[in-house]
Parts: sequence; structure tokens; C-alpha cells
Amino acid sequence: MSAPVHLMQAATEQTGMWPEWRRPTRRTWFVVGMALLLLTLGYALQPRLTENTVDEATLNRLIPKSFGEWVEVKSTVPQVTTATDQALSDQQPYDAQVMRTYRHSSGQTVMIAIAYGRNQRQEIKVHRPEVCYAAAGRKVVSIAPTEFGIESGDGQPVIGMQMLTTLPRQEADELVLYWIRIGHTFSQSGLTQRLHILTEGLKGRRSDGILVRFSQIIPRNSDTAASKNLQQAFARELIAALPKEGRQLLIN
Repeated sequence: MSAPVHLMQAATEQTGMWPEWRRPTRRTWFVVGMALLLLTLGYALQPRLTENTVDEATLNRLIPKSFGEWVEVKSTVPQVTTATDQALSDQQPYDAQVMRTYRHSSGQTVMIAIAYGRNQRQEIKVHRPEVCYAAAGRKVVSIAPTEFGIESGDGQPVIGMQMLTTLPRQEADELVLYWIRIGHTFSQSGLTQRLHILTEGLKGRRSDGILVRFSQIIPRNSDTAASKNLQQAFARELIAALPKEGRQLLIN
């Protein structure tokens, strides 16, 4: 950024050597000065990426395969993808993903999907599950805010969404609970995500983001309260079992 300034100073020193009719006007110097100012501001506001570097192996290591009375098991139930399309690899919002099914000693099972992206921006960001489920042919019956009884590192409650979907051609529903962390905030809408990314960009920062999704297959039209309580309890036990690095990643 210093080279244009030196050129401007050199030109100023040589002004007296120019013929009167070729001498730059005040308006010319004003335009040049404004251009340099805009270049400086553009550099200063260039978003800096987060320092987090999480790949597939790291994420798999941070998420325990067993904790409390929960243990990972093989499952024949396919999970809905965390993306909405088959975009090119350089357009994918995630750097690492984990999808697992856990079984409790009582026989209950919970599916989890965790997807992390280091570089959140307007055109490529964490996909919201209601969009992914609809793209997968699921009908979203209801969606509403929910809490998990978990606090982030700076004391704010971890808030997310509760979503009920139907499985096509099956007499079953899927209750989904999830949260999305973008930087230090928890987003409950796509608009909130966009505003946060825009605000951070104006400050010269680019946030990371993570989707933490829990779900359970339940009988069609059954009471969802028991499944919701089970998933919330599962989420709290999972967070409690994580190493410090894992907690920072999931809830900051």
C-alpha cells in the first residue's frame, strides 16, 4: 500500500518542474487521494479467516464414540445429507463432517450429524436442515425455536430449532433438533446468518460455522415430548463428554 503514496510524494516534489499547463489541479490530487484512501480501506476491511483448522480426522477424534450409557452403533437408516445439492468441491460449505448413530443402554437410538465450515460467507455457508430435508423430499410439518439447557463459553444459552418431518411412504416421522453456530452467535434463521456474516465482514473478520443436528425416528403422529427430552439430554451428555477443544468447536 506504500508504493502509491511514494509515487504521489515524488510527483508532488516534481510539480514545480512541470509546465503550468500540465501541472495537476487540486481536483486531480483530490481524486488521487480518494482512490488511495479507498485502496487502504479495502485492504483493512479484507476479511481474515478464523484460526480454527478442523479436518475430518480431527472432528472424528473430538467426537467420542461412546460416553455415559451411549455407544456408537451401525445403522441401516440413511441420514439426510447436510447439503442441498451436488455443488462443486470448491463450493461446499464444509471442511469436515461426522454422521453417527448412538444407542443407549435402554435401547433408544439417536442420530447425529455435525458439519463444520471454516469459511462462512454469503454465497457459501452452513445449510439449514429445514432446507436440506425439503430438498431430500421430506415434508416439514412444523418448526419452532428450542433450547438445550447448555451454555456457551461466554455464558449465552445455546438456542436452536425443533423440527418435525415426515418420511415419505412410511408410517413414521423424524423429530430433529439442531443448533447452528456462526462465530460466537447461534442462528435461528437464514436472515440472522446473513446479517452476522455481513457485520463480521465489515469488521474485517470472516467467521467459521458449525451445524450440530440430532434426530430420532418416531411413530407417525406420536407425542414428540419424549423424543425431544431424550435428544436434549443426549446433547447435554455429549457436550459434557467433549474435550475442551471439542466444546469450543461445537458451542464456542
